Amino acid sequence: MPSSGFTKRFWPFAFIRRKRLPDCICSEEEFRRILACERARVDRGGQMFSLVIFDIGNAAASRMLSRHLQRLLVSRLRSGDEIGWIDARHIGAILPNAAPDGAWRFAITIRETISPICSPPRCYVYAYPNEYRDKDDGNITRPKDRFPEALPDTSGTGSDAPDQFISPLHSDPIPMRNCAKLPVHLLSGCRLPLWKRWTDIGGALLGLVISSPMLLLVSLMIRTVSSGPVLFRQERIGYGGTPFTLLKFRTMKSDADILAHRQHLSRLIKEGAEKPMTKLDDDARIIPFGRILRKLCIDELPQLINVLRGEMSLVGPRPPIPYEVDEYLKWHNGRLDVVPGMTGLWQVSGKNRLTFKEMVRLDIRYARCRSFWLDLKILLMTPVAIFLQVRDCLNRKKEKVRGVAEHV
Repeated sequence: MPSSGFTKRFWPFAFIRRKRLPDCICSEEEFRRILACERARVDRGGQMFSLVIFDIGNAAASRMLSRHLQRLLVSRLRSGDEIGWIDARHIGAILPNAAPDGAWRFAITIRETISPICSPPRCYVYAYPNEYRDKDDGNITRPKDRFPEALPDTSGTGSDAPDQFISPLHSDPIPMRNCAKLPVHLLSGCRLPLWKRWTDIGGALLGLVISSPMLLLVSLMIRTVSSGPVLFRQERIGYGGTPFTLLKFRTMKSDADILAHRQHLSRLIKEGAEKPMTKLDDDARIIPFGRILRKLCIDELPQLINVLRGEMSLVGPRPPIPYEVDEYLKWHNGRLDVVPGMTGLWQVSGKNRLTFKEMVRLDIRYARCRSFWLDLKILLMTPVAIFLQVRDCLNRKKEKVRGVAEHV
């Protein structure tokens, strides 16, 4: 019928009225899982994808916008594209192998088509791992750093309060104007569960109380054998690429150069499938008793303060140093999808006997399989892992002494 062709041309929703939207619009959990899989595919294959986010608002009028937007997005769905909820007021569209310009053409077409019916939604485009462009600002932002800047204060009241977007990673609202600056990998990570945060607080407080005599003794010992501060403060990269200051007991001279350690890490990462993750324990810059503190992991006890601050967890991947992250491949950044920890799956699975790639795979596996019982198992296995590490160290020293004696 002629009228049928006319209707399809000028009324884009006419030919999808009988389509069941719930079968096409993914839930928040399912969409987050698909986004994580797409990111992993891109990291491995060296391709790209774009993520378009539509803000439908939270007013009563948004119900009509949401209904029409869902129908229109379903009608534009290509094979391989995915559409789903990011939260209660944001719908996302994953466009595999789509460049930012193509993603913006898609977003503009959606806005122009829906504008005769209701106010078009504000939209954002993320390109992973390329660039971001906000059409409302007309700017292209190429991040200078691998990670986002710290977000400004989001507090506000009345008409001055910014519109807010709840990221699946963050329990706190993020201003929508700053959400556009976040890398897309933050949208596919995992927020810190409430049970884990309470476990961290209780465990850190208990640990500080029990270890307080040892903390005092170690502090006095460091003061006695070496001049300089008791604590060593070092910038580390934490959850989502956010830098923080990690605390440790100082086991090296206060003026120690980091060049040797940086070169050592670079070699381990580049030769990740060959060499185990050994430390520079034979370094002449280590202070007296420093090796003992390291082998028994006593130097890491001040990190209980980082746990109380929420910068670290009791269990999680070890937080990397910034110059270590500079050497990472894309898929290595999966280590940053969870809050770093004092101990983790890598530490209780062999630690220094494993290669860098094996460490990264274990950290990513933990991020995907994290649970209360897994955390409890890792915590219980940590003392055993420390004992085995000390035993291996003693055995290596015995073999070294035996080898020297045989050559004499």
